[in-house]
Amino acid sequence: MKITFIYAYENEEWSTPMALANEFKDIGWKVEFVSIGSNRTGQYHDRDIQKWLSEKPNSDIVLFMDWGRFDSPYLNMANLPNTYCCLLYTSPSPRDS
Repeated sequence: MKITFIYAYENEEWSTPMALANEFKDIGWKVEFVSIGSNRTGQYHDRDIQKWLSEKPNSDIVLFMDWGRFDSPYLNMANLPNTYCCLLYTSPSPRDS
């Protein structure tokens, strides 16, 4: 089984997506990350999503975790017809209050 996390992945040591990814790794899943940019700089893009889709991903589950900061036409479930997709975000974030 394979799960893909799409979010502002920056090789961090800890984040909510990283914690979830580690849980999946612990039960034997393959885990991959697709970055949408940087929360530190506030710069977001969909280049990595385009590249990932062009490689014909074979993920069983895709979690898009941007917390309402980013949208892309490539984030369309029609692009992944045999994959369970889940959008996890709050907008605005409770931390922004």
